[in-house]
Amino acid sequence: MGERLGVNTTIPTGTKEPEPWIPPPEGWVKINVTGAFEAESGDASGGIIIRDSQGHAVLSAWQPVHRCSNAMEAEAEACLLGILLANEWVRKPAVIESDC
Repeated sequence: MGERLGVNTTIPTGTKEPEPWIPPPEGWVKINVTGAFEAESGDASGGIIIRDSQGHAVLSAWQPVHRCSNAMEAEAEACLLGILLANEWVRKPAVIESDC
């Protein structure tokens, strides 16, 4: 059984509590990325959310990752997606953060 964290959220025993989201400096954005990989099928995807210094979502996206061989590669592809989208649509200095 895990520790209860508010409504409908538990952390399994033996895992650490999620870190709080830290905003980027004023005038910057933060690109949070994650990759997912299923070894058995080779299916993978990457997701991103870009937030401003107030925590407001500026842009979010996900896409399948083709020809992926492991979870680290899926995470790297998500990083690339975040950087490309920020460059195209946001045009502000950026910090990138991954859970990997």
